Amino acid sequence: PPNNPIWSMAIKPSADLPDSLTIYVGRNDQGDATYRGVVKTTNGGVNWASVGGLTSEIIRALVIDPNDGTVLYAGTESEEDKMYKTADAGDSWTDITPSGSSGVFETIAIDSSNSNIVYAGTGDGYLYKSTDASSNWALLTNAFISVKTLMIGSLYAGTGGGLYKYSPSSSSGSSSSSGSSSSSSGSSSGCFVATACYGTPMAEDVITLRKFRDEYLLTNAPGRLFVKTYYKTSPPVANFIAKHPMLKSTVRVCLKPLVWISRTLPD
Repeated sequence: PPNNPIWSMAIKPSADLPDSLTIYVGRNDQGDATYRGVVKTTNGGVNWASVGGLTSEIIRALVIDPNDGTVLYAGTESEEDKMYKTADAGDSWTDITPSGSSGVFETIAIDSSNSNIVYAGTGDGYLYKSTDASSNWALLTNAFISVKTLMIGSLYAGTGGGLYKYSPSSSSGSSSSSGSSSSSSGSSSGCFVATACYGTPMAEDVITLRKFRDEYLLTNAPGRLFVKTYYKTSPPVANFIAKHPMLKSTVRVCLKPLVWISRTLPD
């Protein structure tokens, strides 16, 4: 696939060869559906062939299990953005999308010391963790502007608002099953616009606004409707703000009255 747009690639680990000859590539031609899906070479790129399933999907993330070369995870872009897993080298794929997720899965990482531990991040700032190889997912946070890349040792996340290191004690998370229709969200949920303005979800004013949301907006039906609408509409606004430093300053000033009101309300 030398002339097609490529956003993701996974190389099969090999103990026998210094460079593995088996490579998987995710194609993402948004204009031509014939150049999508996952393709594979077993001879170092001399010949390529499509693998089964996902043939019409735009592939945004692709990762191979470092301990089992037949297991891959893929993040796809479509009307309903999904995450898939194969356990037979791509012949068949299973939908493992966490319930309640938002945005395209742009990065997936597998712990090389324990393949049951998998992390996945979306363009809308959701970061998930599975400890059972994707059967169940825990939402670690959705306070980021976007999650672009993940690195495991300690868990580092490269986001639209900077580089973060995950601390288990800083997020309680919420749980969901793959493909489930229900979900729950806790205090890890994010204030996208405020986070974009301050550059971190841990800024004092951002924490104040999250507390206002949790203690006042989420305790009544109109407030919950407002929060739901906000989460659907604010990520693109937050992404735009994050790219314009002067706009960040302006919006911070506009948020100050709301922050002040939030701090004066009784606990």
